[in-house]
Amino acid sequence: MEVSRSGNRTVYGPIEVRTLGPASFALGAPIPNPFSGQAEIRFQLPVASNVSLKIYNITGQLVNPLVNEVRPAGYYSTIWNGKNDKGQTMSNGVYFYSLEAGSYKSTKKITLIK
Repeated sequence: MEVSRSGNRTVYGPIEVRTLGPASFALGAPIPNPFSGQAEIRFQLPVASNVSLKIYNITGQLVNPLVNEVRPAGYYSTIWNGKNDKGQTMSNGVYFYSLEAGSYKSTKKITLIK
């Protein structure tokens, strides 16, 4: 709204505010890496997608399917606590985390130390 010195008021609007979401798919580096207790894994989706985020051991065996669901576009993070899907603590070593969302696929390495 604008008010002149003579007291005349001019109203502008309505105003529309849009937030910009991610422009592309991405899988971030784990924080921290290496880790001993838990690590945060971040990812982003530019469009709603069926998301699969999984942890694998060095031989390619599935350790923990962290995320398996449809999510809207946006920024996300999830925690891996160093355990498998049965709640057992995994041994020290290198693991891989893999994100599949739509046609996007990315795999990165994470190191667990105790």
